[in-house]
Amino acid sequence: MSATATSALVALVALAAGCEIVGGIKRRPLAGGGSGGSAAGMTAGTGGAAGRGGDGGGTGGSIGGAGGKQTRIGTSCPTLGEFDCDAPMSRTTLACGVDNRWTTGTNCPLGQLCDSRPGDTHGTCLAVLPECADQSPQDHVCIGGELHACGPDLVTSDFIDGCSTAVGECARCKPVMIAGGPGRQAQPAGIAIDAAYVYWRVKDSSGRLGIARSPLDGNGVTTFLGGDLGSGYIAIQGANLYGLVMGPTTGPAAVPTEGGSAVALDTSGTAYGVVVGCIAVDANNAYWSPGSTGYLGGAVFSVALTGGTSAPLAMNQAMVLAITVDASNVYWTSTNGNVVKAPINGGSVDELATGQQNPNAIAVNDGVIYWSNGAGTVSSVAVTGGTVTTLAIGPNGNPSLHYNGLGIAVDTTTVYWADPTNNKIMRVRKNGGAPVTVAGAALPLGLVIDDTHIYWANGSSYTIMRIAK
Repeated sequence: MSATATSALVALVALAAGCEIVGGIKRRPLAGGGSGGSAAGMTAGTGGAAGRGGDGGGTGGSIGGAGGKQTRIGTSCPTLGEFDCDAPMSRTTLACGVDNRWTTGTNCPLGQLCDSRPGDTHGTCLAVLPECADQSPQDHVCIGGELHACGPDLVTSDFIDGCSTAVGECARCKPVMIAGGPGRQAQPAGIAIDAAYVYWRVKDSSGRLGIARSPLDGNGVTTFLGGDLGSGYIAIQGANLYGLVMGPTTGPAAVPTEGGSAVALDTSGTAYGVVVGCIAVDANNAYWSPGSTGYLGGAVFSVALTGGTSAPLAMNQAMVLAITVDASNVYWTSTNGNVVKAPINGGSVDELATGQQNPNAIAVNDGVIYWSNGAGTVSSVAVTGGTVTTLAIGPNGNPSLHYNGLGIAVDTTTVYWADPTNNKIMRVRKNGGAPVTVAGAALPLGLVIDDTHIYWANGSSYTIMRIAK
């Protein structure tokens, strides 16, 4: 008998449960009347008290409320000392008491459910598998590059296929190489996509820095487009790619997606001293930083995509590491550990977060800023400021570590990021939960997503990869 099961004999706390809705799927009702929490008990519902299998009942729910499936507490049980679960997908374990009646054993902590599968852990609390947290029992998921089926309580899984090749259902468990390989290219970094192609910054066999592209599915020829863009960051808008030409008198430039020479956006001839630099674009302007503090003490600029003189939006900043933009503001991270914003048309510069450990990638989505840190964490804060939320805590990486061109991307439910310290592509739900390893990588130096796939550049294996979300 496990220590968890033994301690359950003396924990006699009655708890009813509610039904739950997770990922748009209504789970089976448990006991009690509340509704709303997730299956893993990791997110809260509204109104009412805690429901088994979800943290928080729905409006009108209460402990012991009517309307759900009747609890087994108080019903007969076969053997003294036996343990079980009150119901499938339940946070309540049961212990068979001296009167051969089921009593409440323990209430599983948030993020855990009772394991109802026969075996050594039957009737005890186990952590919900991160890959199954938003799934239903028997749903197929990828775990460690293998295909599994989520168990009856989402705390275990059944092996289906080792996925030696990326075919059938295994296509979403194994990354596919789109382009590259040793001897084919050097220094792949930065990455952007449109409806047909993936683009990345690369050095070709003759040593020229520029942009290469390949069809999104990899079924085609990789083409070197030229352009001499040296920064690891690239952005795409319409029929042009945008990046930075490195050097003392260079700056932001455009390269046609069909190939050609880089055309300078800044026509002032100013010696910006681009060292590394980063860039983001919207429909009208490019927002960029030279990646040094040699000009105006470190600055963020705006310049029209049609060309002109760059206007400073912020001066005397620390070295800017990453930059992004929405309809109202430009956001960036700096080597001093700050996450900062400024209006796209100029105005006051506001710090949204401080004390971060070398934040090296940034994205904005639905009024929230997300960034990854050199120490392996992923955090967020509202674009209006407020409390910083830590979404994922990585291994104790080197807080001074950063690579130009690192990537983070966000969709409606999930944050994805490249972790070069641990050579992984990761994801975590926007509302929290355990981070999940999507795929192994090889010094990933850029990441983007579309509706169905994640794309990244491997800096040490010289490859461009993709995997299904």
